[in-house]
Amino acid sequence: MEEQSGGDVLVRFAVLADLDFVRRDGFIPREVMARKVAQSEVFVAEAGGQLVGHLRLEYLWSLVPYVALI
Repeated sequence: MEEQSGGDVLVRFAVLADLDFVRRDGFIPREVMARKVAQSEVFVAEAGGQLVGHLRLEYLWSLVPYVALI
């Protein structure tokens, strides 16, 4: 997926370097979040070169994707 920019906000897939930021809620163990990042199930938003938000996908019954966290 290509990076998409809307105004001054850039939305992209998270990378392992973003792991500490996307784990700030503390609900998911580091190794699980690292796997989700590697599987492109986490997106981050950047503004002015700073991470300002993230979105995490989860699955119902291992089949149906839904946005678990914005």
